[in-house]
Amino acid sequence: MRDEYLQNIGNEMRKAGAGDVSSSSRLGVDAAHEIVGMAREIQADLVVMATRGSSPLARWAFGSVSELVLRDGYCPILLIKKASKQLDMS
Repeated sequence: MRDEYLQNIGNEMRKAGAGDVSSSSRLGVDAAHEIVGMAREIQADLVVMATRGSSPLARWAFGSVSELVLRDGYCPILLIKKASKQLDMS
């Protein structure tokens, strides 16, 4: 199911003109380590990640996967933050 979801996103990106797109999923204890390792292994040009945008307290207590990938990775990273819900004031 996870791989099918990633393949669909890859197909949409190719249709939009992104060129060569590949995806992969792995299981591991340390997500940041797995992401950085995969990027090195396939010599990625770009890592795209979604982020929830943790609060400063949560980031301090648990760390941020995107922050660790940014710090330990070697290639550019595109972070996409989930849009916050806006109140309808009308």
